[in-house]
Amino acid sequence: MDERIMSTLSEYPGYKVVQDLGIIWAFDKNFQMLRNLWQMDESMERVYELLWEKAQKKGANAVLGISMCLGPERALPILMGTAVVLEKED
Repeated sequence: MDERIMSTLSEYPGYKVVQDLGIIWAFDKNFQMLRNLWQMDESMERVYELLWEKAQKKGANAVLGISMCLGPERALPILMGTAVVLEKED
């Protein structure tokens, strides 16, 4: 599978989960909410990239169930999801 699948869905249409590799999370440690609110899009893109990198290191080809929360310290946006191996359904 060559495409990058990152979704808030717990299942992905046309694919089946063949291996659950566990929960992963990522955050941009350089993000400062009050100073950089206008840079939120850039920061979130970095966090998505970090999340994807963590998934790949675990051997995943997708991240499902992605959600966001704000961490207690400096209100850091944290993305969480489940690293999985997906296989195309027949």
